[in-house]
Amino acid sequence: MFHSKEGKPYFSETSITQSIQELCKKLHIVDGGGLQKMRRTHNTMLKQFGLPLDWILHQMGHEMDEVNRNHYTGTITVDISKIIA
Repeated sequence: MFHSKEGKPYFSETSITQSIQELCKKLHIVDGGGLQKMRRTHNTMLKQFGLPLDWILHQMGHEMDEVNRNHYTGTITVDISKIIA
């Protein structure tokens, strides 16, 4: 999925995380994260936008939502204007 500058695949989560953190530093993004932070953000956004839970679990590679709730779901902001018509 990810390739190095030399066009070779990365072999560890650490090497990908280091590359992400270097990019964040160059872009002046404070507290730039790695793969786990990206997964958490991805999962939270999917839930926030109301996508079906079974589809989210499939995307995340989980069978049960407990892992997502406990480790990969951040603060979800609800837009009340979309609920009350």
